[in-house]
Amino acid sequence: LADYGYGSVEEVVTAEEDLLFSLPKELRATLKEAGDVTRALGGRRSRN
Repeated sequence: LADYGYGSVEEVVTAEEDLLFSLPKELRATLKEAGDVTRALGGRRSRN
């Protein structure tokens, strides 16, 4: 960036993202059979 006239550069965080995607129904069924009902239904585990 110095080549373009920017002498002082600092990194900033403008936003934090939290993306959640649904699992395919086949994977949800497998989790449910294994007894992990919370994850099978698409719930999040707590971040403790």
